[in-house]
Amino acid sequence: MIGALPNPKKTITIDFPISKLKETIGFIPLTKDKAYKFTSKNEVFNLYTFEATEFLSLGVYIDISLSEVSENKTTIEIEVRRKIGAFDKSHEITSANIHISKIIELISLCVSLTDEKIESLKKSTTTEQVHLNGFKSKEDNTQNYNCGVCKKEFYANIDKSKVWNCPHCNTSNLLQKQVSTTTLAVYALASLVMLGLFLLLLKYI
Repeated sequence: MIGALPNPKKTITIDFPISKLKETIGFIPLTKDKAYKFTSKNEVFNLYTFEATEFLSLGVYIDISLSEVSENKTTIEIEVRRKIGAFDKSHEITSANIHISKIIELISLCVSLTDEKIESLKKSTTTEQVHLNGFKSKEDNTQNYNCGVCKKEFYANIDKSKVWNCPHCNTSNLLQKQVSTTTLAVYALASLVMLGLFLLLLKYI
């Protein structure tokens, strides 16, 4: 434990128009690396969020921000943040930097796709759904969620659609079934047991 650490970030500039990035960045979950899932996007501010799970952790969010430099240049800022809490161990920072490197590779792969491949991916994806508008207050059969961009709470019914627009900032959010408190407690207990066994094993090495 070394105290709370800032979220790892990296900024790069590539020789592609921002329109090409916006068109292809959503294909990251469809590449051969299935580790990353789309969470939310805000096309007005060019913000895209993906998520990844990790061993003995609830995982991380990867925020990608696009800024136009010129007609054929775009700046990409990538930030990794924990789903719960903050980074406080050196190995977590190392893992986050690995995510950044992988995301850069996947962006490079996606932006280089041919028009034919893009059309093929658009037809093959099953993630395209009707985007419904979320509610600011609780309605019948809805649950509370937090927007991946503005972080504000809204209500939605995941049984009707997995994709809902945040009523506060109009960001599209891909919702997931919420994990119960009991499940989280069991997961945390299992993690502690595995950690204890690992530390015990180290004593005999």
